[in-house]
Amino acid sequence: MQTRADSRLLKISSKDRSEESPSKYQIVYRTNDTDLHQIKKVALKSAIIPNNQYNINANNNLFNFPNTLGGPLYTVPVGQYTTTTLIADLNAQITGLTITQSTLTQKLTFTMAGGTFDIISDPVLNPIAYVLGLETDASTVALYTSDSFPDLSGLQNIYIASQTLSNHTSMITSNKLKQNVFCNVGISVPFGGTMILEEDDSTLDFSVFHSHKNISSIDITLLDERNNVLDLNGADWQLIFRVYS
Repeated sequence: MQTRADSRLLKISSKDRSEESPSKYQIVYRTNDTDLHQIKKVALKSAIIPNNQYNINANNNLFNFPNTLGGPLYTVPVGQYTTTTLIADLNAQITGLTITQSTLTQKLTFTMAGGTFDIISDPVLNPIAYVLGLETDASTVALYTSDSFPDLSGLQNIYIASQTLSNHTSMITSNKLKQNVFCNVGISVPFGGTMILEEDDSTLDFSVFHSHKNISSIDITLLDERNNVLDLNGADWQLIFRVYS
């Protein structure tokens, strides 16, 4: 049975990334420390991750909105929005469009004066669709009410993906995309706050390797709940693992 006597703590942060790392949130960590050459088990002990990703970011700021009075693709400037500021931006950009929010149902209504439009609910074809509560396609309509509430809640879960640490296991998502996710960190602080996770022995996320493994080179990617690499606007993060030999 493995005990703390067989283990060491390993700190990895975005500041420790090697030069070939694509970004602060998709890193490679390399060390020649021989203590990491014969590892049997790895567990996440703690995490410090700022909640600095905008609710409208480069992954969801495109509005595919084909209509008879203007172009089909609109770009919302990246930033931290309220429903009111997002509605105002879209109304200003799109000729003839008026978006309003019901005070009773909280859903959005789209009205096109003197023209018609199509609603595209596919989040790949229309990345901002889920933010606006668009779940059903519609063609050549002049008025449309969203199916669900607008979602500007922002970052809610961070998935820590690592081919090295996940031990060849994968998280299966609804779109059948598999990611080498080691564990997830739920975000319970508002935008601009810092999520501090401290695990105890009963809640540790861990991987047990079939044989001793050399983990002196570790890849780590931080993903949001839609499998996009995080963009924390330059903020650094830190993970501490307990590694067992």
